[in-house]
Amino acid sequence: MSAPTTRIPQAPATRIPQNAPTTATTEADETPLTKKPKQQRFLNVAVAGCSHGEMDRIYSTLKSMEQSRRMKFDLLICCGDYQSIRNLADLQTMHVNPKYKQLGTFHQYYSGQKIAPIFTIFIGGNHESSSFLAELPNGGWVAQNIFYMGYSNVVKFAGLTIGGLSGIYKPNDFHRGHFERPPYERGAEISAYHVRSTDIFRLKQLARREGENRPNCLDIMITHDWPNGITDYGDTQALLRYKQDFREDIQNRCLGNPEAMEILRLLKPRYWFSAHLHCRYEAHVYHEHQDDINFLPEETKFLALGKPAPRQRFVEAVQIPIADDAELKFEYDPLWCAVLRNTDHLLQLTPRNVYMPSSSGTEEWDFRPTQEQIEMVHQLFKNNLTIPKNFQLTAPPHRFTDTPYDPCLYYRNPQSTEFCEKLQITNFNELLYQKTKECQGIPYFQRQKNNAAAGGAEEIDLGDLDYDDNDEAAGDEFGDNFFVLDGDDEVEHACGCEEGGVEEEAKVPAEGEKADVTNVEISTVEEEAYVPPPLSNRVTVADRILKRRRVDIPEEDEE
Repeated sequence: MSAPTTRIPQAPATRIPQNAPTTATTEADETPLTKKPKQQRFLNVAVAGCSHGEMDRIYSTLKSMEQSRRMKFDLLICCGDYQSIRNLADLQTMHVNPKYKQLGTFHQYYSGQKIAPIFTIFIGGNHESSSFLAELPNGGWVAQNIFYMGYSNVVKFAGLTIGGLSGIYKPNDFHRGHFERPPYERGAEISAYHVRSTDIFRLKQLARREGENRPNCLDIMITHDWPNGITDYGDTQALLRYKQDFREDIQNRCLGNPEAMEILRLLKPRYWFSAHLHCRYEAHVYHEHQDDINFLPEETKFLALGKPAPRQRFVEAVQIPIADDAELKFEYDPLWCAVLRNTDHLLQLTPRNVYMPSSSGTEEWDFRPTQEQIEMVHQLFKNNLTIPKNFQLTAPPHRFTDTPYDPCLYYRNPQSTEFCEKLQITNFNELLYQKTKECQGIPYFQRQKNNAAAGGAEEIDLGDLDYDDNDEAAGDEFGDNFFVLDGDDEVEHACGCEEGGVEEEAKVPAEGEKADVTNVEISTVEEEAYVPPPLSNRVTVADRILKRRRVDIPEEDEE
């Protein structure tokens, strides 16, 4: 695949990050003429717009770019619509036109069949596997080498500070609390990807206090939709020639997220990457100096990209200077962790409006961390802020025997548990799990451990994984051999079933008799002859009623 034409935005010649080594002119004068001057080290970053589940295509494009440019990418940033779909059950929680519902290739990275060749970080957009991302409110690994940022987050990579905000802006849901999890009802699968005021409020706590002598907190900011008003700082006419439908929204000042623009002006990140509108657009926002001691960059470079489609510029390369001794690893940001601790009481699980404190009220509204609070974070993490590689499978990986009607369960994610326990904050994943009594699932990795502890007994294989016959088959999501024959009796909702053994063997109903609604234990003993059971009125798998097609029903010969 030929690499797309890309442009490499360069950092200003005078702009050096806070952690880059300082090279004084006096040292350069004393250097012998035979010694070459020390070269600045750069981080090679690939920025992708909307991924739309096309990870194979994106990684293939990056490989072609590496070969043509004779370089190596260190980090891939995906700006939303990543579509981290683990199986067909996840696919049902993605809000998208049915004709665009595709499994994609992420499930192969989730299962471990493939490993991302580049460290990848992404935020959520408006077309996501909401059920999976809801397990990681504070972010975490969704596969090996692939990190999700959560509702909002700040992490470090190679010494650079990267902020992220998932979702898109809708004013009707902006002040509501986070509450969405499977099963999604009454439009919850839509509101699940809407930005909330809590996340914006937390990001604003990263701002410097007046007169505070510390550098800016963000090198890179990632959002899915554009900051509202960003079109004032770029070639708007060129944008309108390509996207004529934007004209009215731009004139009415309703294109993009107004809260994101406040973050841009307040935090002044060096780079801002977005997607969502499926076009390439760049802008430069220049910031005024607020004081004499200025650590802030003079401008924010904004870049939006398209999607993996013909004639779309969906990926570009950016070089950012870093320190010579910077390690290519993800780390928690202590300032952000302190913000999470200070604002933990503001995060509420409710569909009702939750208004953030403001300076016009009587309650406390400034939760910017002090140096002592930041030091407390270091103590809680024992001075090791490296993000652990603790990814584990929660939902079963995709198998070709899966059906699109399998109900989606919600799981406790051990990454959320470990992070919240270390930081001593509320585990929002646990709160959502406790509210999801009818669709609670036992994590796939835990079921594997339980099987091993029971003597190595494996679950009955109902079909090989679609990617590798040598991999261990995924377990039945609803328990041991969950299969129900249903007559006219009401069937218990599958999500409420305990994932345990079968209590008793189901009996085949006589003709005209109602079927006993119980789990059927599939026997592995070979029978001498197979006698098909009589057809019942309906067949139910989990909570799905299968309608018999005419070809399935034996027809009598016409006289």
